[in-house]
Amino acid sequence: MPGNNAQILKDDYGFDTAAAREELVRLAHAALGGQVLDVGTGCGSMAVVLAQHGFGVTTVDFDAQAIECAKLRAQQAGKIVADRIRFVRGDALRLPFEGQSFDAVFSFDSLHHLPDCNAAVEEMLRVLRPGGVFAAADVNDEGARAIDEVFARKDDAHFHNQCRVDVIGKNLGEMGIQYHRHRLEFVTVFIAAGPVENPALGKPAG
Repeated sequence: MPGNNAQILKDDYGFDTAAAREELVRLAHAALGGQVLDVGTGCGSMAVVLAQHGFGVTTVDFDAQAIECAKLRAQQAGKIVADRIRFVRGDALRLPFEGQSFDAVFSFDSLHHLPDCNAAVEEMLRVLRPGGVFAAADVNDEGARAIDEVFARKDDAHFHNQCRVDVIGKNLGEMGIQYHRHRLEFVTVFIAAGPVENPALGKPAG
């Protein structure tokens, strides 16, 4: 949720996006100091929060302009934070990383932008080390309505597909992944442990 839209959601709807990111980190219980991936980083808000908590962060986004925005946000957060973040341009449906590369994989407010939710979830699990943490938060129906209203004020449209909470839960369930589900007002969070050795999910990209 871009900066000024997040402010509107806070002022007019009472939803604090920054607090939701912090709560996602808390709920994940990822081991501090681990290597984490932020999928669909956008302008880098989630990546900065993760780096501020001491994680080594790799971000991935397909949009080169968004990556430049994220780099600027990281620099504004200070050298210590910026040095913990690595920026990669890539497709969330075909992540450019070897299998089992990360201790935790995060996504905040990005899955609903993707054309294939199932492929995105599978890729996040593929690059997750066995026993690592899958932590995804995305807009639920109430959140989607609020965001659509915010964009409509500016005669704009907010693109989203049907990859919201029910679909994400369905995808995890079909893969035999047990998860915890938490509602944080306009977003719903899914926390799961990575699969124990699974060749189908652990194979390298290529």
